Amino acid sequence: ITYGTIENLNIGLGSGSDALSIRSSSAVTTVNAGSGDDTINVGGLAPATGGTVNAISGPLMINGETGIDILNVDDSGDPDANTGTLTDSTIMGLGMADAITYGMFEELTIGLGSGGDIFTIASTHDGSTSLNTGSGDDMINVGSLAPAAGGTVNAINGPLTINGQAGIDTLNVDDTGDTAANTLFLTSAAITGLGMSDGIAYGTLANLFIGLGSGSDTINVRTTSAATTINTPKIKSKALRGT
Repeated sequence: ITYGTIENLNIGLGSGSDALSIRSSSAVTTVNAGSGDDTINVGGLAPATGGTVNAISGPLMINGETGIDILNVDDSGDPDANTGTLTDSTIMGLGMADAITYGMFEELTIGLGSGGDIFTIASTHDGSTSLNTGSGDDMINVGSLAPAAGGTVNAINGPLTINGQAGIDTLNVDDTGDTAANTLFLTSAAITGLGMSDGIAYGTLANLFIGLGSGSDTINVRTTSAATTINTPKIKSKALRGT
């Protein structure tokens, strides 16, 4: 089907386990994935990796519906220094003219490119979310008001994995707006507690900063890997050398 000069495009998939690749968009596009175990790939070279999402030129709405559905968003071929934002229902920035709105997925994976990206995770859906940061010197901000401080991580609703990959990567976790008495558990590969349902798994990071709130928090540091700093309202900072 060749199409052009349309305002709205609706695609409905069936009950089989479908694989749909979206390389570009222009119209307001809605995909309803149906009842199968579906995989939706977004990127200029999809289903292969190494592309960009720069050609997502119109609003893109993807509904996983029933089944075990996977959404892959590939910007790993982008050399530009991008900014992007993830919430529990939208993916914005990364060179796209409009946002990707998503829902009812069990797995979400986002791949960043080789530029020095700044990526914000304000909230996540209740399925698993993985961010692969690529080869640039990237900054990842997690918190409801990120990149500003004063938010919480209470809306990290499912397992979140951040893979720093190559480059000098920094992860900022902001819970400074939280007034509840929380418990933090930190290891060399995971951050749990702080009101998160599951926690954050991380790897190959150079720097990790965690900001705590005004409640009477309990801090448990078992192991570290990145150069780690924990900021509390009373103890301004505690730097922990990675091991």
